[in-house]
Amino acid sequence: MRRCLAAVAPLLLGIHTLAGNNASLPETRVLSMDGDVLTVQEPPTTAGLAEITHGGRIRGLARIDGQGSVRKVLGVAAEGCAVRPLAATAGQILALAPDDKHPAVAQLRALLGPRLHLVSTPSQLRASLGPQTCAVVALTDPGDALDAVGRGAVVMCTLQAYASLRGLKVRQHTMATRPGMVVTAPIGWAHGISVGHRIPWYGTRDKSRFQYSLACSSSPEGATALAVSTIDASPMMVEETLPSGARLVALDLVSPNGRPGYDAGSKNKWHFLSRLIDPHPFYGAFVPRKLSFQDYLGRLCGLVQDHPARVRVVQVGTGAAGDPVFSAQIGPMDRPRFVFTGVIHGGEILGAYGLLRLLHVLLENPGNDPAIADLLERYGIEVLPLVNAWGYTHGKQVNSRDCDLNRNFNYLWDEYAGDGGWRANYSPQVLRGQAPFSEGETAAVRDRLLDGQVAGYIDFHQHGMQHGHMLLLPHRPVQQQREALLLLGEMMNARLAHRYLYGDDRTLQFTTSASGSARPFAENWAASRGILACCFELPGGFEDSLVLTDVVVNEALSFMWLVDILRGQGEAGT
Repeated sequence: MRRCLAAVAPLLLGIHTLAGNNASLPETRVLSMDGDVLTVQEPPTTAGLAEITHGGRIRGLARIDGQGSVRKVLGVAAEGCAVRPLAATAGQILALAPDDKHPAVAQLRALLGPRLHLVSTPSQLRASLGPQTCAVVALTDPGDALDAVGRGAVVMCTLQAYASLRGLKVRQHTMATRPGMVVTAPIGWAHGISVGHRIPWYGTRDKSRFQYSLACSSSPEGATALAVSTIDASPMMVEETLPSGARLVALDLVSPNGRPGYDAGSKNKWHFLSRLIDPHPFYGAFVPRKLSFQDYLGRLCGLVQDHPARVRVVQVGTGAAGDPVFSAQIGPMDRPRFVFTGVIHGGEILGAYGLLRLLHVLLENPGNDPAIADLLERYGIEVLPLVNAWGYTHGKQVNSRDCDLNRNFNYLWDEYAGDGGWRANYSPQVLRGQAPFSEGETAAVRDRLLDGQVAGYIDFHQHGMQHGHMLLLPHRPVQQQREALLLLGEMMNARLAHRYLYGDDRTLQFTTSASGSARPFAENWAASRGILACCFELPGGFEDSLVLTDVVVNEALSFMWLVDILRGQGEAGT
């Protein structure tokens, strides 16, 4: 293997450190066990999956029912272990709206669940505020009720409510092109977003796009403009500190009138609220545009400069067009290790940026997460983020020889008879390649998966928004640890609960393809070799990058923790 000697390219993509928790997540302790039934100190109030931890290591998974009973479903547990619900939340959120028919109310109910309490007047808001209130969403003018908001809480207002509160006016812009907002000041609580980032932000009405901003050319007195309109640089998001010490953020929440998290212009409508109140770590970063292959490689080599003793970037193969296949490796490769691949299809590129975020999180761990540190102590991690460099550069799904690399693995290769969609333009014989592993790109993946002891493997792909987030298990006859992989989908839904919307009335949810597909896929071949493997499909594009990069890191971490639980089931004690 040859060490990467490429020069570090200019850092064109703002990728930031991991956000720490905004609040303590509730947990309880195991007092005793009767088989798999755990008796705990305080019955949890959040039903669903929970992780069992000891000494910072995630040792098992438990299921909490609606009555607070706890039963271990995987791994090990013992007296003194902590039990933490994966979907745990903290605090009450009040929404001030004229009535429950306001279009934002249904969205907030879907996003926040039972934490949300609706009030219709400032006096009701004042009466409802209490020590458990962590946030207020003001869809109308809250008036002097803000005086009662406690220190440590946050208030998010629409621009219209804020303008009424502060005696300002709101300006509407209408145009044919797609406007956005440009970040103009550091947003310490919204990690992954940099000054200069241009975030699409608009609504659609009668085939025109529109957005709102404050009708002033600078920040209101006592406030800081965090983002301005791309049309005339007027403020679209401002922040100020209330006399109580509470943070107030005003943002255009009216013009993004599409389905939040789904329609263009509305993808990130509730992202800033989520960042203010979500107690879980956030791993994502906004990706403003596609990097060239050399710039992307420069980012990998930049990791080597920053962490020379901890990460290597090496060439592990050569594609059909002579393009290098690079691997980023953390930790000794003679340990059991995890392997992650991206961009086997050259047009499915967001996984590469999620894997870059994963490398940053693993190397920096600024939140000092003991579960991440524990993984790094005992496993090697290898990332091949741009398998199909030629396809990435040319925007093609196939490689330079028109081979679909995900039909070139040696699993039912002889039986492959073609597919629909874009593949219908190619013959099956061309798509699958001249022979299994005939392409340098797939040979590189094969060789890395056959080298040493691979603890687990994920291949990342991308598809249309209409298909949603998906976990694809290998073909049923070769699946390894099927029940555990089914738990992985449940883990993802719990970890991301109440973080993202995927439409007006539902949160982001993973669907699982439990039977797999009888095709020459990478994960199918890996599973046929006895490797615990799966595939994740990401929906969307660069406007979704805050979500998708966070999701990729969560997928990889959850998978590694799950595999570690499986490997540790036979260990005695904790």
